[in-house]
Amino acid sequence: LIDDVKQYCADIDIDEDGLRFKAGLVYPHPEVLDVHPTTRVVEEDNELIEDYIAELFRRYPESCRRYGSEEECFVLHVMRPAGKTDRLLTRNILGPTEDRLRFVLDATLHLLPGRGVPESRDDTDREATDNMLLDAMGDYEGVVDIIKDLVLSGTKESVRQRLHDNMQKIIDPISEHNEDVRTHRYYVERRFVSLFASAVFWDLQRICRRTGSDSRTNIDERTAFKLEQIISFTLRKRHIEGKGKARRFAS
Repeated sequence: LIDDVKQYCADIDIDEDGLRFKAGLVYPHPEVLDVHPTTRVVEEDNELIEDYIAELFRRYPESCRRYGSEEECFVLHVMRPAGKTDRLLTRNILGPTEDRLRFVLDATLHLLPGRGVPESRDDTDREATDNMLLDAMGDYEGVVDIIKDLVLSGTKESVRQRLHDNMQKIIDPISEHNEDVRTHRYYVERRFVSLFASAVFWDLQRICRRTGSDSRTNIDERTAFKLEQIISFTLRKRHIEGKGKARRFAS
């Protein structure tokens, strides 16, 4: 059984973050324990954990600042009797953000009747509408600003109404000068929901890669697949326009 576990983990490619990530889960490097971790003398590499904490604060500044300072995180590491603290710190720091993103995603998918990514009329209309909405929102960076505001200051009572208000704020000016948008407004609103939900899902995936959680929890496979398709479209649009990778994220 030990050999099977080792081989299973070895067959999973390591990503750019040095993590073995597959099907929404992060697989650690397997280690056979011959004694209980708390009974072992552990040689701690303090510089290594300092670098890890600094990386967390660089990648997820908002989440880290709400948890504590770099010095406080290091003290928590030193005070732990034995064993690694990197995953524990990561889960404690990013756990609240993960929970809030899941709630924002669920609220987004409930903006319109039914819980799932809305269907489109056809590929041509979908791409034209998505481009129009992304431009109106300020591309992915503009969507990030909305998500960040909801994650940092939105309450469970206010998120759904604030999402609806943001949708109207984006679509109203377009409909004033576009007869097709006025005629097919419900369709345009569905595309807004699709784009916004995919952006939330993208950030949730990034968080879950660190915490080891499954980003698809409580989301049916079809919805998750369609969200990932929309993410791919957004990235492709950035590439075509020469904007490169998105470097800002809600967390």
